[in-house]
Amino acid sequence: MSTAKTRRARRETSAREFDKE
Repeated sequence: MSTAKTRRARRETSAREFDKE
């Protein structure tokens, strides 16, 4: 339940930081 939401939020954050570099 909360794990799936946290995993998706972390993946989106990682992609945003990767695009920043």
